[in-house]
Amino acid sequence: MKKIHQRKDPLTGELFVPKKVTQKFKNRENQIKYNNQLQSLRREFLGHLLRPLLKTHRILTNAIGEKSTITLHKQWLAGAGADMTLFTHVETIDAKGFHAIFNFTILANNEYYKITKIKDNENSNL
Repeated sequence: MKKIHQRKDPLTGELFVPKKVTQKFKNRENQIKYNNQLQSLRREFLGHLLRPLLKTHRILTNAIGEKSTITLHKQWLAGAGADMTLFTHVETIDAKGFHAIFNFTILANNEYYKITKIKDNENSNL
């Protein structure tokens, strides 16, 4: 005789008998609601990290326009609301590492930052 194993739905805590071995939720609606709640938490967490980066990227994009390189004063960037302490990655160009914010490399030089669009970057026109 086959023993029936019950499972607990992660969203509601209800016990149910799964129809498949891989079934984790009592129904599809519970699965969708549970995953939406998880994604909302992820978006909230990432929003705290990405918001200042996206704001800085928007400021740099507007400042550089169609040019490939621009030099901006640190105080001007601070006044515009750019956070130049955050970076998305390190871009290697000619065996040198540069801090980068998405499709821009950042080079600090005394009171100025030299901002350069990364060539051949698929998002370089953002």
